[in-house]
Formats: sequence, structure tokens, C-alpha cells
Amino acid sequence: MFSSCNAASSYAEFGKDIEFFRNMDWEKIFHRGALSIGDSLEKFDIIRKRNAELLIKDKVSIDYLKKIVFRSKTDCKRAINLFGNYDYYEVDSNLFNCHNNYIEGYELEFGCDDNIRFIDVMLEFNRHNFAQYDHRIEIESNISDYHTIRNIEFKDSYELKRNGRINLENFNGGTINFKYYMNDILCIEENLG
Repeated sequence: MFSSCNAASSYAEFGKDIEFFRNMDWEKIFHRGALSIGDSLEKFDIIRKRNAELLIKDKVSIDYLKKIVFRSKTDCKRAINLFGNYDYYEVDSNLFNCHNNYIEGYELEFGCDDNIRFIDVMLEFNRHNFAQYDHRIEIESNISDYHTIRNIEFKDSYELKRNGRINLENFNGGTINFKYYMNDILCIEENLG
């Protein structure tokens, strides 16, 4: 089933046949570029139709997929960690609206220095405005009640890579579950150790 705009909209029209599909307003659905600031009916119509949907009642087998495209290496790595590595995974940020910040890449190193466990963190952002976002790290151990939450403050910089070390005081061992959130959105989740 197809919807002419967001299916939850009261303006949505629904169709199940190829004729409905052919007659959808493709020029507005795929409209790209800025819209005028004014509150015109044309502007609202374009915004609404950009959210046209294909609604599927049953599951679609993964066998029908030719590729899954991610906006960053980090997003792809998260999918690999969750679902496994597949040949049809591809990274191409050009297919996405990248005006908001996200993690382009990262490195984590779990180590020990003078009997204190630590995690060295390198985050690579896609934009320089990362100081305008909230950053939080959660760390848990799989065998003890070790749990810590750290808020991070970054200063704006022309360097997109940010490095830091997190010392794990009173850590009793085990595997670490590392989670990084930007504006409360989980961006990185890795098991270390």
C-alpha cells in the first residue's frame, strides 16, 4: 500500500495499485533544495509529500535487499555489531541530510596504566559545532555492579577529532559495555575487554 504523504496525516490518500503509484506527485516527493520562508500552501504541500510512504503489511525478506546505505562508518559499525557483517552494507553520506552533527568515526582502546583501567576514546565528528550538543558516556561491567555515567564537554574547534581518557576507578574486571550518546541518541555501543 502507498500513501501520498505521511500516512498519519489527515491529507493522506492511499492506494494499492500501480496506477495510484504512477500518479503520485513525484516532483514534490523528491523535491530537493530550500523552501521559501513564507507559509505558502505550496511549501506545506511539498513538506507533506516528501513523507510519502510505502507501507508493508508483512515482513520483507532480507534476500530482496541489494544494499543498505549508512551515512557514516560509525552507523555501519553499529549495524555490524548488532546484526553481523554483510556485503551489501555501504557508507555514502552524500545520500543523507548531514546538516546535523553525528559521529563519522571512532576508536576505543581498553587498557591498564599503574593498575588503573582506562578507556581511550577518539571521536570524529562530521561538523565543527559539536559543543552545541550534549555528550554522555555510560560504562557498565558484565560481572560486577560497576556502572558510571560521564557527561563530556567539548569546546568548538576546527579539529573534528576529539580525544580523551576515561579512568575506571574501582573497576573489578569483566567485559565493559561502552555507550556514547549525543543529545540522548545512542551513537556507539561496544563491548570491550
